[in-house]
Amino acid sequence: MEVYYITGKSITILHKEKKIKTYFHPVMFGLNCERKELYKKIDARVLEMINYGLLKEVRNLLNMGFSKDLKAFQTVGYKEPIDYIDNKISYETMISQIQQYSRNYAKRQLTWFRADERINWLDTKTDKKQLIEIIIKRFEESNSDSVM
Repeated sequence: MEVYYITGKSITILHKEKKIKTYFHPVMFGLNCERKELYKKIDARVLEMINYGLLKEVRNLLNMGFSKDLKAFQTVGYKEPIDYIDNKISYETMISQIQQYSRNYAKRQLTWFRADERINWLDTKTDKKQLIEIIIKRFEESNSDSVM
């Protein structure tokens, strides 16, 4: 309804209309990291989240009256602290589960993004100066026929 009231056209009609020509071509990049290194970074990030107050954040949200049944609390990084607070799992298990589920999620994300042929994958082991040169080159190639 909002689309119709703003444009005077249904969303179906808008989708069928000719697309507006843009004067740029987006360039997308993904960072490729060895799985072992990625998992190491994920594990460290989880510990950092814990050290910076994840449990306090979850407790504060629950104390504010938010229900444990909220969909947001069923996500990785919230469900496990709630289980710990409810004495369903140990502190160590909480950390281990957040790390494992975060690694699983990262794997699913990589599978999803690897299917997108528009993404230019860059290796994180590449020298930063070289990475910048590659990014500039690909951007220039992609936008060489554009008017900026």
